[in-house]
Amino acid sequence: MKPGNFFVFLVYSFFALIILTGFIPYKYIFSFDIVPIINNSSLDLFYGKYVPAYGGNLPVSLISAIIPATVFQYTLLFIILSLAGYSMHILAGDLINSSISRFYAGFLYAFNPYTYSRLITGQWILSYAILPLLIKTFIDLLDKKEKKELIKFIFLLSIAGFNIHTLIIAFVILATIFLFWFNRFRKIEALKIILLSSFLFIVLNSYWIMPLLISQNSVVENIGEKDFKAFAPKGGLFDIAAMYGFWNEGYLYAKDFLPGWQILYLIILFLTLLGFIFYYKDEQIGIYSMGFAVIGIAGFVLASGINGPFGDIIRWVFDNTIFKGFRDSHKFVSMIVLAYSVLGGLGLSRIESAYQNKYAVETKKSLPKFLLLAFICISLITPLAYSFTFFNGFAGQIKPTDYPSDWYETNNYLNGDKQDFKILFLPWHLYMDFGWINNTNKRIVNPARYFFDKEVITLL
Repeated sequence: MKPGNFFVFLVYSFFALIILTGFIPYKYIFSFDIVPIINNSSLDLFYGKYVPAYGGNLPVSLISAIIPATVFQYTLLFIILSLAGYSMHILAGDLINSSISRFYAGFLYAFNPYTYSRLITGQWILSYAILPLLIKTFIDLLDKKEKKELIKFIFLLSIAGFNIHTLIIAFVILATIFLFWFNRFRKIEALKIILLSSFLFIVLNSYWIMPLLISQNSVVENIGEKDFKAFAPKGGLFDIAAMYGFWNEGYLYAKDFLPGWQILYLIILFLTLLGFIFYYKDEQIGIYSMGFAVIGIAGFVLASGINGPFGDIIRWVFDNTIFKGFRDSHKFVSMIVLAYSVLGGLGLSRIESAYQNKYAVETKKSLPKFLLLAFICISLITPLAYSFTFFNGFAGQIKPTDYPSDWYETNNYLNGDKQDFKILFLPWHLYMDFGWINNTNKRIVNPARYFFDKEVITLL
């Protein structure tokens, strides 16, 4: 890592640490989709016993089975928060000259309503966090065609494969970037690179791709109309464009505390449009400006779900294409966030350029210069203000706790019985409310199978 990049990583790590202070004392984090894994049941869930329908989670599962649950949870959360910002900062470095604008892009990509909704419900979005690095490496691979870039690309693509939904979204993004790049440079050898990368990726990830392909009656095959409706985004098109609209309601967001939060969103939208308008014809980065604009628009259409104005098209796409298995169309908001971050960074860099050049030292124009500087400062802190609830323990909605003492006593009692048996945990619902959880929303995935050492009979 270059010295400059190390400093950048420290900046995003600092903000990640501020967020983690909201979880003191550092006990276990319980959330809707994630509970601490005390035994090694994660190995059964993600590989071997059950079809890995959601991607190649085996590496993460191995780590979670080895290190203590508290260390795993907080380390992974720190990595996601710091890496998301750093990853976008590095991608923006190839397109944006201004350091301030790169930080804007990084802040927006790491701290926004989309990542907030995912983390507060316990979805460890590591694949999302490395997505900008994956895109940068892909662009470098197309330009340089070097072996080290190929290795980095396959490695990062495999990490994206930890979540199959993010992997599919990554394919769409990379395909869009490639089409704009190929239309500009027309280099046939790039197609060979794509084919070689695809082959190496399949070989490296065959441990989860093959079981998924040969499985019968999998979760994906059973997804239908009821799922599309249950997981449809909440709110209107404006909410989706503003990076809200998560299907699981009942959580507090920054907009619930900020009157006029729409103004902050309009700043984000303004910078995005400005970045596209000023750079889509640029000789060097114009193809990427247009590419990310298409990515953002495509993400908006797909995220609208079956209840939106494109409902019939979305339903057909989810039933008949690579997108089959997408119940939660809100995941496509990640494409909108990506576009906002890159194009918004370009837009802010344009304003910064105007501040530095056009309004140099002329006293008659000191007021415009001051206004530009004020707008640059406001823009830089806009992502942090737009999702400020990251920094107060997710608005106090997640409070670390421990399993009850009687759970430990029961586990010790069951372990004392050396017979071969399973435990029937009732109720055996997948999601339930547990009164001993300190969170505001006490509904979480049933933690019994992750806690007791004996195999637990529950719904998956």
